[in-house]
Amino acid sequence: DQVVGLASFDTSGGFGCLFNGLPVITNSFLCDRRTGSVTIIEIPGSSNRQLGQLVFCRINSTVAQGINDMGQIVGSFLDTNNVRHGFLWQAGTFTQIDVPGATSTVANGINNSSQMVGVFVDASGLSHGFLRDGDTFTRIDVPDATSTEANGINNSSQIVGAFAVPEAPPETGRITRGYVTTPVDSGPLARFGVPAVQ
Repeated sequence: DQVVGLASFDTSGGFGCLFNGLPVITNSFLCDRRTGSVTIIEIPGSSNRQLGQLVFCRINSTVAQGINDMGQIVGSFLDTNNVRHGFLWQAGTFTQIDVPGATSTVANGINNSSQMVGVFVDASGLSHGFLRDGDTFTRIDVPDATSTEANGINNSSQIVGAFAVPEAPPETGRITRGYVTTPVDSGPLARFGVPAVQ
């Protein structure tokens, strides 16, 4: 009965950014159907940023991505130096999440054991999936992939995500496919993709 996401609000002319002709501000939110409440999620140290050169639009740089049954919310935020960090938020208590050595971290999902998955960018600019279990980070890389991300985790610790592989011939680009794995049990990666989709 709880959902997290992004919402754009009509600011009644308070800001100069227009969407479909209306001034808006965008924020992450938690909506609780049981209580009928909506909570705006704001992370200390996150930035509001300018979109474009001619219009100023206040965009809360916090992105709520996932929630578990205990109300723990994960996502990411952009700091004032334009560095993206993951976060864990519960009832107003905030914890910043950074994969060691990463230049950017995004938390995408969390299960009821508080295991968290997401994607990080290393110093070479390559994207990898990650699992955070307690204080331990495990890197997730699909073999032969040029990039890997982890998007969700269920209560059986099964992780789903996406990875990219070069297309043949290489100059035509890359192909993105999905995967499912259970790295905490050293299970094999199971690749899946939709045929003939570009």
